[in-house]
Amino acid sequence: MITATLLFLAAVQKYYKYYLVMSSSSSSSTSSTTMTSTTTILWSTQGGRAKACARRTSRILRDYLHYRREQYASTAAGAAGGDDSGDNSGDSAVNEALDDYYYGTSFDDFGAAQFLNLGSSATANEHTTNGHTTNGHTANGQNKSQSPKRLIIMFVSTTGDAEHCDCIQETWKALLQKSIPPNHFSNISIALFSLGDRAYGPNAFCAAGRKLASRMVQLGASLFCNVGYGDDGTPN
Repeated sequence: MITATLLFLAAVQKYYKYYLVMSSSSSSSTSSTTMTSTTTILWSTQGGRAKACARRTSRILRDYLHYRREQYASTAAGAAGGDDSGDNSGDSAVNEALDDYYYGTSFDDFGAAQFLNLGSSATANEHTTNGHTTNGHTANGQNKSQSPKRLIIMFVSTTGDAEHCDCIQETWKALLQKSIPPNHFSNISIALFSLGDRAYGPNAFCAAGRKLASRMVQLGASLFCNVGYGDDGTPN
């Protein structure tokens, strides 16, 4: 289990580095750098393992963002000959990513309505969050079709008879609504690590994670990297 988790984290970190580099590569030809990704880490767990994975991932990516911020600051200072007037657009982009980085909670603590509101459906469907109707806009009034690409990193355990854990039930129920348009999560990339036990058979193994990944893709989300699988019954 630990080995599989670490391999997944390494893949996420590798792809996330590529994502940041690509999002800031325009700085060589333009005067500013735009961060194209914001990040949310969510988990559902019965015994705490998925939560531990989420915390480890959060720490790795947070440390990397801090590293990039220091790297940008050093580069800008060198380009300006030690003068603080150098271009700090890359630094600002990483700071923006740090500011808009949700460090993780369970799906239902995050909120089913809030989860749906991460999507940027091109239709004028209304979604309500905390009693306020967004009507195709984010909470700050930004048109959702213009929202930046968001990365959602998910750690999903399977429990019982190939079922979702208690702390994702409300979110899962909301995701199954037939009224959600098929392009609702077109602004979303997902990285999903599914936890299970092969002793329960191939159909039940990591079934909850596989169902969630399938539903998210069905609603327009793209896979940020291959889905990861962890077998609780396999030694390191």
